[in-house]
Amino acid sequence: MTSQFQFQNLCGTVYRKGNLVFTSDGNRVLSPVGNRVTCFDLVQSTSVTLPFENHCSIQRIALSPNDLLLVSVDEDGKAWFINFKLGRVIHRFSFNGAVRDLKFSPCGNFLAVTHEKEIRVWVTPSLDCGFRPLQPHRIFKGLFDDATCLDWSSDSRYIIAGTKALSARLFSLSTSKAFVPHTFSGGHTLPIIGAFFSRDEDFIYTVSKCGVLNIWIWEEKPVVEVTQPNNKKAKMMDNWGSDSSGDEKEQNLNFGNESDNPFGGIFQSEDLVGVEDNGANRYLTKNGKFLLQARHFIKQEHSKVSSVAYNRNKNIMIVGLESGVFSLYEMPTTDGTEFAMIHSLSASTKKISCVTISPSAEWIAIGSTKLGQLVVWEWKSESYILKQQGHSTNMSCLCYSADGQTIATGGRDSKVKLWNVASGLCFATFAEHTQPITAVHIAHSKHALFSSSFDGTVRAYDLLRYRCFRIFVTPNPTQLTSVSTNASGDIVVAGSQDTFEIFVWNVQTGNLVDILSGHTGPVSGLSFSSTNDLLASCSWDKTVRIWNLYDNAKQNTEIWDHTSEVLCVRWSPNSKQVSSCTLDGQIWIWDTQNGVVINTIEARHDVMSGVRKHDKTKNAVVSNFNSISYSVDGTMILGGGLSKYLCLYSSSENCVLLDRFQVTHNKNFDGVADQPTSKDFARLEYAQSDDSDEEVDKRKLNLPGVQSGDLSSRRVLPAAQTSGVHMSPSGNGFACISTEGLLIYGYDRSFFFDPTDLDVDCTVSGVKSAIADGQFTKALVMSVKLNEVYLIEEAYYSVSPENIPTVAEQFPVVFLDRLLGFIGTHVSSAQYLEFDLLWCHHLLFFKGPYLRLNAAHLLGKLRLLHKALATHLEDLSSMYIFFFF
Repeated sequence: MTSQFQFQNLCGTVYRKGNLVFTSDGNRVLSPVGNRVTCFDLVQSTSVTLPFENHCSIQRIALSPNDLLLVSVDEDGKAWFINFKLGRVIHRFSFNGAVRDLKFSPCGNFLAVTHEKEIRVWVTPSLDCGFRPLQPHRIFKGLFDDATCLDWSSDSRYIIAGTKALSARLFSLSTSKAFVPHTFSGGHTLPIIGAFFSRDEDFIYTVSKCGVLNIWIWEEKPVVEVTQPNNKKAKMMDNWGSDSSGDEKEQNLNFGNESDNPFGGIFQSEDLVGVEDNGANRYLTKNGKFLLQARHFIKQEHSKVSSVAYNRNKNIMIVGLESGVFSLYEMPTTDGTEFAMIHSLSASTKKISCVTISPSAEWIAIGSTKLGQLVVWEWKSESYILKQQGHSTNMSCLCYSADGQTIATGGRDSKVKLWNVASGLCFATFAEHTQPITAVHIAHSKHALFSSSFDGTVRAYDLLRYRCFRIFVTPNPTQLTSVSTNASGDIVVAGSQDTFEIFVWNVQTGNLVDILSGHTGPVSGLSFSSTNDLLASCSWDKTVRIWNLYDNAKQNTEIWDHTSEVLCVRWSPNSKQVSSCTLDGQIWIWDTQNGVVINTIEARHDVMSGVRKHDKTKNAVVSNFNSISYSVDGTMILGGGLSKYLCLYSSSENCVLLDRFQVTHNKNFDGVADQPTSKDFARLEYAQSDDSDEEVDKRKLNLPGVQSGDLSSRRVLPAAQTSGVHMSPSGNGFACISTEGLLIYGYDRSFFFDPTDLDVDCTVSGVKSAIADGQFTKALVMSVKLNEVYLIEEAYYSVSPENIPTVAEQFPVVFLDRLLGFIGTHVSSAQYLEFDLLWCHHLLFFKGPYLRLNAAHLLGKLRLLHKALATHLEDLSSMYIFFFF
């Protein structure tokens, strides 16, 4: 079994903070989750976390109009430029300060970024790596306070920016001296959070947190014929309506050289290529001015506006409130449309942190930081397109299903959730417990899920009907810390933290059949053998006990002593070994036949954590594993605990460290930086909360004269650590629970080596010559590599029926997904149905083990093939019934 695993997906966390972004087709929505970005496919109902990490939590993201370039900016102003199609980082850049908003121009040539009291415009970088990827274009100054939001005009010539100074400012990308920036102020009592151009650009809308919506209309200056253009009266008319308040400072940073831009070609500051010139002089002060047309109040009582978005194509504005209510408004236009509310609904009971609307204005994405919730709502049909919510608090435990397709997680929010590994989405939630969940376990032989909690109960859930069908209680109230079932699923056991006992129940009747006593400390873990129904239990009394539940005497209990408190115990798949991890950072491997220690792994040096906030020296606190898991073949042991690392060891006599995985690089977590600087300590000291954008959430300072910190402070920094690990029963990966969420790792498919990839004859003529020479496997592989449908058809149908078994057996598994997709598409035509069925039969026969281990990766192609075959089966059945009955 290979140890080459890589990060695949992040579940359990769907939204943290920042803004949400739709793709240009509106079928996908991007959500920042910590220092990562997750893409939710609303059509396929899947989620994929992009394989990159910012140094800190992401503050803002922006996507280019053609969906090629994604920009993610963290709290420190460090920007990552990502090729969105490939998910690869191509540029890194620092804006040298916090970024509150950034947007691409509609033409895609420019990127506007807020920087304190400035608006900086940059040339959109190319997709090729270069020495200086980001070139400056313009800097707009003159804002009276920090900029909070910005928006582009449809012709990419004007930018409007809202500020904390209760005003907005209009700038022109042109260097014409005839243009004077316009200021929009009045009526706002709190900072502006939204400023937008209307569809026809005759209106400008400004929205503040206090719920005031100002509608500004452009009024043309009356035409006056002047016979003497140089006299004093003409000069006064030229200055009519001009806004000359404040010192306007604009800086042109284009150095006169041309820049290559894949998004819009070659352009200069004076000539915007690809942008129409009809609006170049639209907002000149000599031609007119902006007037306040109307003012509306869109807030509710005792609830402020928290987020706002505007769809220019449909002329719809959506407003999110702190009370959890969002509303849709139709904005006024020059054709007589008036301001009116279209729709209003309560999305949650907590504050709405972000709202955005799809390009077609059909779907609305809503994110809530306090709930960790992401909702996509179709307002016309009033139905959910997507509704995902992770655990509101940290997750504490996890367990794989027997087929490796489902993961069950338990959290401190007293909820149990089921996650689909293939889609990355939660499809069931159980909220019957009243206290935090301590352990979950999925029975291998039955469709049942068991969970233990501090409320003193063990609950059993039916995974077919998704309901609780049994509740197991103890004779006296106690807190349960662990749960497990035997191989047949007929017996469920749970360990106690208070009475140090192990309770045994019958699953069918729900009766308590036995109580195992002997431990002198809290029971921290339970594990059943898969072959002989022996139970292993570990406790804080520094022992591991092996129980035989079917021995009435209970005198043959084995006791294995350790040097420190035991935190977790696991049986190997063949039941020949038992592994346990202790508080002093060791992993003990025991021989179950002789009851002796085979080997001991000193894991303290492997799980060294970074410097924490209050550590005077590095690794002042001893790191240890609190969870371990065996691989499906028993050759590897995975451990995770109070560290940012996961360690994978060999379970043989040498116990070699095979690999080490760092679960996060987010410096907002305590213990991530190995050698932190003063800036890192400052970030930890003044770590921003979820509502850091609110002015009311001031940073807490220590008491005067206190050097060791304010003991009355209730703010706790999250530490980078894992609370549970589990290897997949299918053998294709593992999952772990970290501070960020549920991390899923799988095979790194880039390590598959295929010698035919080195063949220089992989051409169209090479495929045809291979077919002529009777080398059908080689021809089929080369045609799949070239990915030309007509070549694949020619190579596929050139194989005679008697040669199909040989070609199917020799066909490499690396390209099996492409071949299955091709067969699934062509089976629907039913031109050679028997021929296609022969291919399906032999491929499933020879590649069955690989298909079972990689079912999640090939699920889409297998579903396509199954759907086509099921359609033909239904047609043939109806024909048979029609002719013979």
